[in-house]
Amino acid sequence: MNYDIPPWLATKKGFIILALIIPGPKQTTNFDVFLQPLVEELSQLWQGVSDVFDGRTHRIGRDRWFMLRGIMMWTMHDSPGYGIVSGFQTKGYCACPTCAIDLPYSWSYQLRKVVYMEFSTFLPLDHPFRGVGEDRNLDPPPIARTMEWWKNTWMDVQDGRRQQDESGLRRWCLLHQLPY
Repeated sequence: MNYDIPPWLATKKGFIILALIIPGPKQTTNFDVFLQPLVEELSQLWQGVSDVFDGRTHRIGRDRWFMLRGIMMWTMHDSPGYGIVSGFQTKGYCACPTCAIDLPYSWSYQLRKVVYMEFSTFLPLDHPFRGVGEDRNLDPPPIARTMEWWKNTWMDVQDGRRQQDESGLRRWCLLHQLPY
């Protein structure tokens, strides 16, 4: 969305740019191929594109030219899309990017999949569904992982100090190359 125009115009159909990729049944294993041109253009926009013509102003001469700058503020996607774009694992044993390896899981033989049983640790301590009796206050919520923690974890994977399966990272996203 273009936030350089009034709010009542920013959400109109003509001013929204929708980029959509639907991988289909044969999804790519290397999504960085799609992100590389975007990262290059965003890096160029961060530096600024000079001599952009402003057709909306009624000024005359050189005042109608300006330096254009742009950033990507956020992306929107579902959980599988988040895993594809970010490089985080969003299914299986380390499926929560917030909890990472501290996510309590177990294998369900009846369902034949990984299940997450201790979801009540995310509830407030005084919530009625949080544990029973003395188990109510035993497990604090997992600590949210910062980007610095993820960067150090990826460096450990690259150096061989940590297994990639245990980290919850499949790759380091190209969007982290952006300077902002």
